[in-house]
Amino acid sequence: MIKCLVFLPLLCIGHALLAQSHFEPGKIITDAGDTLKGYIDNQEWRKNPREIRFRQGKDDSPVKTLGLSDLRYFSFNEGGAYIRAIVVEDMSAAGEFLAPVKSTSTDTVYLKVLVLSAHLSLYQLVDSKEHFYISKEEGQYEELLNRNYLEQNRDGYTIQKEERIYKDQLTSFVQKGPDSLRQVRKIQNLEYAEGGLTSIIYSLNGASPATILNQSSSSTGIGIQFLAGAGLRATLMSFGSTSLSNLHFNPAFGPLLEVGIDFLSRRNRGDLTFRLEAIYWSADCKGAMNFASYKETYELKANALTTTVNLLYNFYRKDNFRAYIGAGIDLNFCDYPTHVYYGLDPSGYEAQPNYAVPNNFWLGMNLRTGVQINNRYGVEFQAHPIGTCLNSTTMTASLDGYSLKALYFF
Repeated sequence: MIKCLVFLPLLCIGHALLAQSHFEPGKIITDAGDTLKGYIDNQEWRKNPREIRFRQGKDDSPVKTLGLSDLRYFSFNEGGAYIRAIVVEDMSAAGEFLAPVKSTSTDTVYLKVLVLSAHLSLYQLVDSKEHFYISKEEGQYEELLNRNYLEQNRDGYTIQKEERIYKDQLTSFVQKGPDSLRQVRKIQNLEYAEGGLTSIIYSLNGASPATILNQSSSSTGIGIQFLAGAGLRATLMSFGSTSLSNLHFNPAFGPLLEVGIDFLSRRNRGDLTFRLEAIYWSADCKGAMNFASYKETYELKANALTTTVNLLYNFYRKDNFRAYIGAGIDLNFCDYPTHVYYGLDPSGYEAQPNYAVPNNFWLGMNLRTGVQINNRYGVEFQAHPIGTCLNSTTMTASLDGYSLKALYFF
């Protein structure tokens, strides 16, 4: 029953995972030309957005949904910008048989700004496929064309054909000089991808000032935060597949101490955290079974060091507060200074000190939920509902743990 209850808080908050807001400081330029500073809901769009959510103040300020007819431009303070543009899109689908149908479509979109310069700028659009655009003049956008299709040769075999038109387009911007040959060679080996195109456009600008506004590069990287904690652990012992399964164990309460390190991902808006921790805990488990003519008792004292590898999801996050859930793998290293079994029957009382001794090393799993306040203080509930410490042909035993602890981050 207790194991089932561990999952209840996780299920209750699971519905919140699908609709999180991540407001980050930024600015917008309205259709009328007004510049407003505030907070933009950064959803790290896989496809270019057609509308955004914006508010001018923090937390309780009203949120407005603004679209293509409302905004010319919006950007985030920490990197990433989008500009409204009328573009002609190459709609040739990749993987078509025979020569691709060279169809185009004109649309108004928000282009993601990758390189911004008065000489040559680069933009990205992702809808049904990925497009890249260059611009020499404001408001004039030319798509870098890249086509892939399938074709049957004379022998009836299907082969892949490629039209790397973007290489010729970029080569036309190479200026004569000592570096021109190197740039041409680089273009000829260039893949149709954000990283390489950003680098070559920046290079083609030469002495003209150019700024890289790459949102994905600004949001990558790993932050590190150390933590220490203390708390109370309740350990529940149980036996299975043996007569000892009738023993009744009360929860064994004992202290725990822990140290750990969080690796904070700046991808995915900082929602994911990778945690390594080491937890020291102890327990004195006592079980008994009483009949009219027979009595059994079992006592196990355990001192353990549990190292864990965990993935946490911050399902609610503000500047000075985050709430998270997580799961991980436990590696338990245990010492048992006391492990003794007593049996009493008509023939007398008998002690068996080395009976049913758990393993010194065993694997388990953990689930947790917690909060962090002001980036310094935390409270966490952690469950170790699967902890098989003894698994033999004659019997099994488990040491399940449930702990409440206070954490300090530094």
